[in-house]
Amino acid sequence: MESGHYTNLRFPKVPSFVRKQLVIAAFAFCLAMLCVAPSFAGKDSLDMTVPVGSRLGKILTPGSGPTGISPARVSSSLDEDYSAKNYRLKTWLPTFRILSDHVDSTLRKMPPLKPRTPIPWVARQGLSAQEYQAAFDRWLQAGYRLKYVSGYESGGEERFAAIWDQSTGPEWTARYGMSSEDYQRELEAQRNRGFRPVLVNGYTLKGTDRYVAIWEKDSGVEWIARHGLTSSQYQQEFDQHFAQGYRLVHISGYAVGGEPRYATIWDKSEGPQWIARYGMSSKEYQFEFDERAASDYRLKTVSGYYADGQYLYAAIWEQDKGDPWIARHGLSPEEYQLQFDDLRYQGYRPVGISGYSDGRNSEQYAAIWRNDAYSFEELSLIDGIVEQARKKWELPAISFAVAKDGRLVFAKAYGFADASGNPVHANSLFRIASLSKPITSAAVLRLIEDGKLRLSDRVFGPDGILGTDYSRLPAIFGGSPLPPYLDRITIKDLLQHTSGGWPNRDEDPMYQHPEFSRDALIAWTLRTRPLDNIPGTMFAYSNFGYCLLGRVIERVTGQTYEGWVRDNILTAAGISDMAIAGNTLEAKSPREVSYFAADDDAPYEIDIHRADSAGGWIASAIDLVRFGVRTDGLPTKPDLFQDPDTVTRMTTPWREGEGYALGWEALKIGQDSQWWHDGKLPGTSSFLERTFNGYVFAVVANSRDLDPDFRVMGYKILDGIDAIGFWPDLDLFNEFSPYRMTPIMSRPAF
Repeated sequence: MESGHYTNLRFPKVPSFVRKQLVIAAFAFCLAMLCVAPSFAGKDSLDMTVPVGSRLGKILTPGSGPTGISPARVSSSLDEDYSAKNYRLKTWLPTFRILSDHVDSTLRKMPPLKPRTPIPWVARQGLSAQEYQAAFDRWLQAGYRLKYVSGYESGGEERFAAIWDQSTGPEWTARYGMSSEDYQRELEAQRNRGFRPVLVNGYTLKGTDRYVAIWEKDSGVEWIARHGLTSSQYQQEFDQHFAQGYRLVHISGYAVGGEPRYATIWDKSEGPQWIARYGMSSKEYQFEFDERAASDYRLKTVSGYYADGQYLYAAIWEQDKGDPWIARHGLSPEEYQLQFDDLRYQGYRPVGISGYSDGRNSEQYAAIWRNDAYSFEELSLIDGIVEQARKKWELPAISFAVAKDGRLVFAKAYGFADASGNPVHANSLFRIASLSKPITSAAVLRLIEDGKLRLSDRVFGPDGILGTDYSRLPAIFGGSPLPPYLDRITIKDLLQHTSGGWPNRDEDPMYQHPEFSRDALIAWTLRTRPLDNIPGTMFAYSNFGYCLLGRVIERVTGQTYEGWVRDNILTAAGISDMAIAGNTLEAKSPREVSYFAADDDAPYEIDIHRADSAGGWIASAIDLVRFGVRTDGLPTKPDLFQDPDTVTRMTTPWREGEGYALGWEALKIGQDSQWWHDGKLPGTSSFLERTFNGYVFAVVANSRDLDPDFRVMGYKILDGIDAIGFWPDLDLFNEFSPYRMTPIMSRPAF
């Protein structure tokens, strides 16, 4: 297995951002010696917020509007009429800058951006009424307020999608599962309590209309609510209220008896210019969306519904040049979940979701996301750097993830996962090749902490962990005695590649004789490939040595290597999706990418499953970073190791001046260290690093670049994104709300 590690690595590569820090430190020292006291003029930080939209969803066209059946609810108003102003609509699709090779000099010119603390949030979809109530109660107790809820029918059953966040605001309440009469009574009751509706969504359940709604304490703004409107009634109501100076703040489309109906909320609050459309087919909606993309409007509300035998859309846009945003529609549950996960790892949070179906088939979703974690400039910077690297190295797909101070702050995938052009996702799985070695090392070190192994334990011979088992295999592999010095190999020798033989250059024994079982390959190698050096005296990177460590783990635990590592290392790190890869395209895991050959590479002609502990794992970039922050020796997340000295041993090179330690290459920088590992096999490349200044960074690809050092690309990406400087206060490792939780007061619904 290629890994870019060779004998006597005396000069490990130092990333450019490390070199810069050393230069800066030296410069500061010189200034101090000269008794120079520099002063720094304060510079205003720049909060750049340019909207980002999406063309991947489907969008709308001008239509006529609905009118009201429910009596109007009007209170006094002092607000200015903004409805008659001109409209301009915008959705922004970013075009990524492809930066020059001199990434640092280009990126460092970016003005410092204001650090952000995004709003904590939670989103759920596909909930039954009972599940929705349980979720409501749970997040209410955690200090969240309900911001959006959509009801819909799926397969004849009532379902809900909802969004909660920890924003501040007035007292609120919510109801769901209401009939038309129930909703009307609730409007009147809440008006008497001093509450006004801020959201209402209608849906059809078994042929009858139902409603979900949110009310907030009335601020004195004049408002009107209508529901059950036909298309002609809605258009009449629209014209009337528009002329009276009201603005449409919410619209929901649904069906009664197969005919379209609308529920609306109007008020006279101040706000930006706006425009609304309804009754749009998917094609019409996409056209309208694209038209608005050319102007300064963003999508505020979108409602999908099935009426007149087709899927239709109603929407409202407002003129707004705020934070980046993205919208999608016509998504199946699986597509929505993939989109949800991808955008969450980029700092986006959902601000609106509409579930809808024809009542018979599975539901679809239309949703809007907003990014209050990153500005457009920051997103464009990251995209430009990674796309530049992907194109330069001619890789079909790249997926990367970065953590800062123990918190996952960004992850994204670029390119396509297979020959059909399906997109790669942030949680797509890749073969990680030699990055499997740090995982095997962590397992061995845990067993040492548990008292089941010692670094000095011998591997072979009468007193060795593996004993003489492999000498008793069939004589088909030769009857000669085991090679000399074999019984002197220790666990430490295998971990640090000083076993004395079986290097990965030339004919790597790990990938010889694909017809052999793993045990047969071990026996053949031990008998036919004698050691080149006395164990413990010379470094020679060895895949076969790590294959032996897998067998050691099996011997002392009584479990399979994969099973024990999964249960005791990966699960403890919060990882559930990693597995040992299959050998063929047909045997790949559900979220695993396909691998592309470079020149004479043959990704599906190697026995990667047999190489389990040496290079057999598949993982996402996110899970690699998750593993990295659990072995980084920092207090930000609990490490997998109980003894702090374990990390020190793990990252101390086997000999002074050498780069390889116990499963990692390592470099001492002042009082701190950084360590890394890469991996390559036909069809895949991988890289994971823990830096001295708190980053844990991973990048994986589904092809093997022909440049011998995939790390160069990893360093270029990490150097570039380090220009962001201020990372938002969020942790995307969190399963529910990715942000830190601060309780606030809120009011229950039911």
